[in-house]
Amino acid sequence: MRLENEELHYRAKFDVYPYETQNPAFEKLCQILWDWVREKEWRRHSELFESLSTTSGKDTFISGNLTSSEGYDGGMGAEGTYLKTGSVASGAKRLWAMEYDEQDQRLWFRRWHTSVGLSLGEGGETRVNVRISHYAKPGYIGKPGFVPFASVPKFVGEMISLGSYQCCVGETVLERCETYLSTDDFGAAFVDNLTSGQRELPLILMCTDEKGATPVWDAEQFARKLAGMANVYVADWRSQELRKSLSSLFVRGEASFNYRCGPSTLRIYKPGIDLSDASSWRNSPFFPKAKIDEICGGDDSRPERFIEIITKSLGRAISNDENDVLEISDIERVKAQETAQKLNEQYQELKSRSAAAAAQLPGEDANILGLKAELDDWQSLATGYLTSYEDEHRRAEDLQKKCSELSNKMSSLSYRLQETSSRAERLQEENQLLAHSTSAISSLDHIPTCLVDELRLAGELWPSRIAILPEAYASAKNYPVDIDEAWQILSAMAGALWGLHFAEESADISEEFYLRTKFKHALTESGFTKTNGELMRLRRRVYRGREIDISPHVKGKSGPRDETFRIYYCPDAETRLLVIGHAGAHLPTSRTSRL
Repeated sequence: MRLENEELHYRAKFDVYPYETQNPAFEKLCQILWDWVREKEWRRHSELFESLSTTSGKDTFISGNLTSSEGYDGGMGAEGTYLKTGSVASGAKRLWAMEYDEQDQRLWFRRWHTSVGLSLGEGGETRVNVRISHYAKPGYIGKPGFVPFASVPKFVGEMISLGSYQCCVGETVLERCETYLSTDDFGAAFVDNLTSGQRELPLILMCTDEKGATPVWDAEQFARKLAGMANVYVADWRSQELRKSLSSLFVRGEASFNYRCGPSTLRIYKPGIDLSDASSWRNSPFFPKAKIDEICGGDDSRPERFIEIITKSLGRAISNDENDVLEISDIERVKAQETAQKLNEQYQELKSRSAAAAAQLPGEDANILGLKAELDDWQSLATGYLTSYEDEHRRAEDLQKKCSELSNKMSSLSYRLQETSSRAERLQEENQLLAHSTSAISSLDHIPTCLVDELRLAGELWPSRIAILPEAYASAKNYPVDIDEAWQILSAMAGALWGLHFAEESADISEEFYLRTKFKHALTESGFTKTNGELMRLRRRVYRGREIDISPHVKGKSGPRDETFRIYYCPDAETRLLVIGHAGAHLPTSRTSRL
């Protein structure tokens, strides 16, 4: 029974298949749920714990005949704990449901509602349907209070890890941990699943940065918190072969390129993806590390905030099929259908027997005619009830379909709202940038004649994109640079390069930057230079009390030989700025040191 003010906390739906056994998982899944409820009630030292701990209590729970409080039929409770299980056999299927309504351990006005449905199919598979929500008691007026971040229920983790069985959503096997891709299994593990038209499970791909760090704080923890809702894959950007595999899947110049996942980026691929459709890539949202850090809260970082967004978005997309069981009311509905069907069969049998008996009589007297008229009346009444029930059942199915469509529409609108908000933020930033630029140009009293002047002007024109450190001004002093080239590079950094780092998704920043500006770019130094501690110390700076690495650099063409113009910078994710730490002569490398 859905509650008007309940908020979704966790949602999952998957099938458990016998894999190394012939026995269905149905009984084991009921056992897991019994253990879970019993453990929770043990912490409360409740009477329900004592009742569940008995042999008869366990049997009653698993058989679907348990009711902890008289009159409770699922849905909202009042005080204390409410538990009810129900079951019914429908043809070759066995259906079972549990509703568990409990008090929040911290807030008196909040309650938690857990609904679980199990459906044993003809092939031995068991469908598991889970929804956990929370709600405030009717009549409560006040702040909602702190809501725990979304997490995977303990019993779901145990179900997915159940030995000798395999959990699937559609044709995709559920994974409880992240999968690190390699060139050997890239096609079978990821590509085949991604492009399958039968896929029903969302896939999440994360690409590491050049140092092997994932865009989220902990890939294993992230994957565990999404168990049952999505499979998580990790591609190590340091592997050249893996980058080639990604490039062959998301081909530059083709529609598939819009679905690419760049370094230090996370992307969600919903079911039904078509890599040849260039217009639907927005249905596969991506999150660069800078955006993830921003969602998590910056300095007051809480990684759970990002998980909360993902889990609720994925949960809203899960809807019930016509034959799914989730609540006690679904069990009651099936029972009513079974009863109506049996009554109809009995009626048809009586009707047939009555017709046969009447045919055997030589004539019909008044008594027979009266009984026949009465039977016709009962038939009319039964037909009316059956028709009424079927109409109500169709109406309920239509409402369920509309509810599912509205849920999907709400999810789509939520995503569009998020995109619109992000676009509004970008426009606001651009307006602020234009205002700063106008102010800087208005206060300009002479045209820059040296590199120091250009750096100062760039910092004033693009303060939301570029930061200039004192070391950069010092290195630029008296350096004989081509003023026009230096300004072209600074302008390209504030425009194209900043966008590639913080606003766009790029599979290869250096290549993309060169294609747009014709300036060469490198994200790091050569291997020999990186192993030289003295040379790498020259590429360290301090910014806002933090040590940063300014190895990334843009290459100029002017300047003395072996001291050609370079601008070294750090793409700082915390401030979303390109922090320039050196502008001038090429910093020493392993090659120039030998020379």
